[in-house]
Amino acid sequence: MGDYFETLLARKRQAPGDDLVSRLVQAEAAGEIEGGPEVLAQCAMLLFAGHETTRHLLGSGVQALLTHPDQWQRLRREPALLPGAVRELLRFDSPVQYTGRRVATDLVLHGQQLRRGELVLPLIGAANRDPARYSEPDTLDITRSEGASLAFGSGPHVCIGAALTRIEAEMVLGQVLKRWPGLSLVDAAPRWGSNPAYRGLMEMPVRNIS
Repeated sequence: MGDYFETLLARKRQAPGDDLVSRLVQAEAAGEIEGGPEVLAQCAMLLFAGHETTRHLLGSGVQALLTHPDQWQRLRREPALLPGAVRELLRFDSPVQYTGRRVATDLVLHGQQLRRGELVLPLIGAANRDPARYSEPDTLDITRSEGASLAFGSGPHVCIGAALTRIEAEMVLGQVLKRWPGLSLVDAAPRWGSNPAYRGLMEMPVRNIS
């Protein structure tokens, strides 16, 4: 992947276009980001942020909507609800289930002693179903207005691809609803991947009834 991006970056430095990698090259030339490992890291981050997690969001999002047909039908009737629906789908079934953080300073958290440098694994999926934060957290509600979830993290470490993922998901789900309004699940138990950190479908047979 690194070799691919190095070749692509070299090509875009010679002939930039109207694309994301060209924007990174322009930012590099302007001194906004460093070349070499940093610009490669940005390319890799945007690839995974805009592909892997988005793929999982689209699969689990369609699955969640089809197993809640009232929500699917409402979204069909009111496509203006799509931005909020994407936020709710991210909360309801987070593509990233946990992340890692290093403790910056010694502290006691909920009675547990944490030492500087120790690794903590916050469970994003569990936090997004916290009844202290969300009313009826196990209910899918595309009109929910209780603020953003932790699907993309928060603060200075918020996912760099968050906006890209939301835009992609809104566009794709909008087209799916428009092109295949009669979509339904063939099997109520689709096949999920085995990666504990990234929750996503491997297979989900569907059919469309016009």
